[in-house]
Amino acid sequence: MGRDSPERGVPFETRKVADKEGLMMRLRVLVADDVAPMLGAVTALLQESCDVVGAVSNGRSALRKSLELEPDVVVLDVSMPVMNGIEVAKELKRHASKAKIVFLTGHNDPEILEACLAAGGLGYVLKDLISTDLIAAMNEALAGRKFVSFLPARKLNVKSKNLNQR
Repeated sequence: MGRDSPERGVPFETRKVADKEGLMMRLRVLVADDVAPMLGAVTALLQESCDVVGAVSNGRSALRKSLELEPDVVVLDVSMPVMNGIEVAKELKRHASKAKIVFLTGHNDPEILEACLAAGGLGYVLKDLISTDLIAAMNEALAGRKFVSFLPARKLNVKSKNLNQR
């Protein structure tokens, strides 16, 4: 678990998934973030090696599209309007979704990290580290392992947050 994973930065081409007939296909990803520039940046980063099957800006849309499109990975912002990412992950788990969940967040907070992992998340990527950690987190999630971004220079903030508000 963490940034020193041996598969850090491994291209997704090595992480293809099999369809129902056993044929290998590109990874199908749904991205959810309420900040338009961040949503665009994450989508652009992933489009080079994945099929981004959807990009949505709130939790309710993320849940609906995840259940409809059945992606391999769902990248969820923790703090979104309507329904936060943790609530979405819990609902996906309740619906027995097979999608691997990777959270995207600006919160370097151990309480939020614990909530994300308890909700079924396998990845917890700080937005400051997307370019180095998102691909690694997705690779680890696909392998069934946890990945957590780490910023040692940042003091952890343990204040309670309303995750439905920005």
